[in-house]
Amino acid sequence: MGAPKRARWSWQLGTIAGISIRAHVTLLVLLAWLVATAPFHGHAWLQALLQVILVIAVFATIVVHELGHALVARRFGCATREILLLPIGGIARMDRIPERPLYELLVAVAGPAVNIVLAAVLGATLAATGASFAMAQATTMGGLVAQLMWVNIGLAVFNLIPAFPMDGGRVFRALLAFRMGRERATAVAAMASKVFAALFVLFGIGGNLMLCLIGVFVWFTAQQEAANVALSKLLARGTVADAMLWSPHSVDVDESVDEVAARIIHNGDRELAVFEEGHPAGIVMSSDVVRRMMSEAPHGSVGSLMHRDVPVVRPTAQLSSVLQPLEESGAALVVDETGLVGLLTLEQVATYAALHGVS
Repeated sequence: MGAPKRARWSWQLGTIAGISIRAHVTLLVLLAWLVATAPFHGHAWLQALLQVILVIAVFATIVVHELGHALVARRFGCATREILLLPIGGIARMDRIPERPLYELLVAVAGPAVNIVLAAVLGATLAATGASFAMAQATTMGGLVAQLMWVNIGLAVFNLIPAFPMDGGRVFRALLAFRMGRERATAVAAMASKVFAALFVLFGIGGNLMLCLIGVFVWFTAQQEAANVALSKLLARGTVADAMLWSPHSVDVDESVDEVAARIIHNGDRELAVFEEGHPAGIVMSSDVVRRMMSEAPHGSVGSLMHRDVPVVRPTAQLSSVLQPLEESGAALVVDETGLVGLLTLEQVATYAALHGVS
């Protein structure tokens, strides 16, 4: 739900247009494996180096592909936190996908369009130098350029398959959404995705394990996409008052950690509002109290543990409008004209969704 967290086990490679580019550790392992094993397969060192350069160039191409999505999405007010590179490709981790059909269509086609442009540039380079267009092993610079051209063509074609999570699935949904609601369009596109998933598995059973894995991935992604749209619709209808904890327990900023720990044990609270000079100033989590009690210095005031940078929301606010700040902080104070009236946590939002049949 909402903004994604930073991927674990990944390293930042740099930043482009304000977007963090990160590589997962498994990708670095893959590159190391290519370097270590290439000479033992009979390749000369130059050929092995070209193979590694090709792999790096392919992932650079994937970065540019994802940047195409990200920069067009930014044009429509949708921020991208990071681009994560994995051995199977790249993921642009956006806060949200544009819901207007035209905007989603433009964001979805931006990636394949980048690949088509790159393929055209590489093809023109081959033509200008008189090099072969054949899909041969990258043993020369010309062969490397040819392979990279065909990789871009392959990425464009593969990503336009009308199945989630490929770009073609979002293109298909956007086109359907011009004639039907987004929820119905998602249901139809998800069903089409499952058909493709079944075909991938069927054709992969003969010995292509990767095709089988892609089919399984497409199937579960289609289910998740349908669930995400249903959740978005539910949260747009619901308000903070529908999901929040009313009349929460509270503590004063100067109370000792020992006293707060006793309250948590007695009341079973997971979050407590913290007051300072008579006004709600933040939240203290039971997990923080437990860690302090287990430390070598378990004493002190609750003010040393409280989270001050928590959002303050109104009970009448839409749940969808508070989800992103809620995910960043873990909890929110709910206030009205009379003062503090409740707390809202991600767990409460998840429970609200589950009670309405959305998970």
